[in-house]
Amino acid sequence: MKNLVHNVLLYSSLLILTTGCIKKSNKETRVHFHLFNPVTLEEFEGVQVKIYRMKSYILPKESKMELVWEGYTDASGRASYVFNAADKAKYEYIPEVDLSFTEGKELIFEPSPYYAISKDLENILNYCVVQKIQWIHHFKNINCFDANDKVRWRFKDLTLGSDNTWSYWFPHSGSNSFSPSGYFEGCTDHLTATRVDNQRIFLSQLEVTKNDSTYIIEDTLRLTGENGIDTLKLYY
Repeated sequence: MKNLVHNVLLYSSLLILTTGCIKKSNKETRVHFHLFNPVTLEEFEGVQVKIYRMKSYILPKESKMELVWEGYTDASGRASYVFNAADKAKYEYIPEVDLSFTEGKELIFEPSPYYAISKDLENILNYCVVQKIQWIHHFKNINCFDANDKVRWRFKDLTLGSDNTWSYWFPHSGSNSFSPSGYFEGCTDHLTATRVDNQRIFLSQLEVTKNDSTYIIEDTLRLTGENGIDTLKLYY
């Protein structure tokens, strides 16, 4: 009887140790947070970031979260953590950023928390934050040839990368447009109304016709709002 009790206690202890331990992968999981403004390249220091381990249950349907690590971004807006993740598929890792630093700003990109961290791989977690600004377009024919000069404009938004498609041409054509031909014509000097929008990076393209010759003017323009109302200078 004494041996039986001893064996039961030993088995129970081993069971507790076995169930309490989480088998770790022998590969490293690397997580790199980067908090920055893609337009001005400002980087956000001193922001708290965390990584949680989440264990998902099928029955009952619930999840258990456990803090794995917390830290703060440095002067370059970065914080990194390297660890060996739990080997089993039921464990996932979730990032968290204290977004109080975005007050008065606009968070325009963040990774989906449930897909952000892939175990055993390198993970780059970008959080992109910009300011609201006021800006206008200024179309100006600075070297006018004659009344037959014409121009139209389109852009790509490069704020979050180069994958966006071209916008429609501006001005819009049609009877309801202030320029039915779809062009600014002659010796144009046109200011649009002030608009409130996010800071942006544009790939700008002007299609210009002068003296029976048509050509493209392409440029990358940043609207930062640092000097009050920003002007998108579309000169040709």
